[in-house]
Amino acid sequence: MVGSKSGVATRLKEVSPFVVSVHCIAHRTNLATLQAAESSECKVVSSEIDKTINLLAVHFKKSGKKKTILHAIQKELNDAQKNIKEVSQD
Repeated sequence: MVGSKSGVATRLKEVSPFVVSVHCIAHRTNLATLQAAESSECKVVSSEIDKTINLLAVHFKKSGKKKTILHAIQKELNDAQKNIKEVSQD
C-alpha cells in the first residue's frame, strides 16, 4: 500500500500532494518484535525463562503434597487451578 512507485499512498499523493502516509502500527510492531527476537540477548533471556519454568514444573510434578500446596495458593489468589507444564525443548 505504501509502495514508492505504484502503492496506494503514492497514487493518492499524485492527486493530493499533502497526503501523509504512515505504516500500520501493528505491522511496524510485528516487524520490530521479529527483529528483536533474533537478537542474542533475547535468546539468552528466553532460554533462562524456559529453564526456570521447567524447574518449577518438575518441582510441582513430582510431589502430590506440593501440587496440593500450589492449588491452595491458587485458590487463595482466586486463580484457576492449573498444573504447571514443562516447556518443550526443540
